[in-house]
Amino acid sequence: MSLVAPQRPIRDRPTWISFVQISLTAVFFYGFGASQALLRDEQGTTRTVSGLHATIYAVANLISALVLPNLILRFGRNAMLRASGSSACVSDSPCTPDRVVSEPP
Repeated sequence: MSLVAPQRPIRDRPTWISFVQISLTAVFFYGFGASQALLRDEQGTTRTVSGLHATIYAVANLISALVLPNLILRFGRNAMLRASGSSACVSDSPCTPDRVVSEPP
């Protein structure tokens, strides 16, 4: 019986970018719970609506956790990192009238 050494993981540039994105996402997740009460007060929503926002956010994370591995295998890590980064930039852009910040009087 021969022993085979385990294969070392490849740590190329897309892998390190993935590590950084996962770290920033984790910071956002833990920060989101603390800022949820502040957002609720600022938007004037009830606890029910605020909890519903958090639930929808969690369901979206579960769906993406199920779908993304297949997409990464199909298109590759580099393409998926670029697509996810681009979609995050577009979704966070202030393109709606309710996000316009007005000057204080």
